[in-house]
Amino acid sequence: MIITSDSKDVKQAPEDVQQTPKDVAGSSSQFKMPSLRPMIFGYETRVEPTGEQKPHICPRCKNASVFSSTNKEQIVVMFVAVSSNATASWLCTTEKCGWSAPLDRDPMSWEPAPAYSPSSEPPKLVDA
Repeated sequence: MIITSDSKDVKQAPEDVQQTPKDVAGSSSQFKMPSLRPMIFGYETRVEPTGEQKPHICPRCKNASVFSSTNKEQIVVMFVAVSSNATASWLCTTEKCGWSAPLDRDPMSWEPAPAYSPSSEPPKLVDA
């Protein structure tokens, strides 16, 4: 049986052209071609840690939660990734922040200076 894209348009093929595979016992079953329509299942982003895993200070939320990572974005079609884009970046892992910067930027260019450093002189107490 030949079925065209129109569900109403069904034509009978000659007997020698029909495709009916034989099973082990020798009887035939009707062979139906699957519908070959692409179905988009979604868009996926994966974040994976890479390189240096020492935490850095986030310039936006000031938490020590910035780590190096690789973000992979892909569209998933019929369980096969069709397009993929991977970028290496610094990523703040604080839930509501989401700050990121390219991995090739030096942390000293965006990380704020510490409020107190043990190598510097401690603050002096003044009696009031």
